[in-house]
Amino acid sequence: MAQFPVLDGERVVGVISANEIFQLAAHCLGAWEQRSGLTLAPIVLGPGVLGRIAEVAEAAGSVLHALYPVGPHPSEPEGSVAPARKIVIRFGAQRAADVAAALEAAGYAVLDTSEAQWPALAA
Repeated sequence: MAQFPVLDGERVVGVISANEIFQLAAHCLGAWEQRSGLTLAPIVLGPGVLGRIAEVAEAAGSVLHALYPVGPHPSEPEGSVAPARKIVIRFGAQRAADVAAALEAAGYAVLDTSEAQWPALAA
C-alpha cells in the first residue's frame, strides 16, 4: 500500500502516503539532523559504563544526543554475566575524529565513525 486513509471517527477525511509517514518518522528520530556518530566495540555494561563514555565524548567537545547499546538482550538469570554489546553514539561535533581519539585514549575500541557534513564557517 502506498496510501492510507486518515479517519475522524469512522469518517474518511483524507489520505496520507507511506512516503509522508516515513518522512515524519525520520524527522521525529532526527535522521536529517547534522549529527556525527561512532560505534564502539562490544563491551560488558555495568554501573557507570555509559556515564563514563558520555563524559569522555563530551570532554572531547561533542554535544551528546544518544547512546544506544545494541546487541542481544540479556536474558540470563540474575547474577550471570551480561553479554557484551556494541555502543552506538550519536553526537554533534565539528570533528568526529577528535571524539573517536578521546574514546580510544580512554580504552574504548572504536569500530567505525561517521562525520556529519557541517557547513563552512564564514571568515
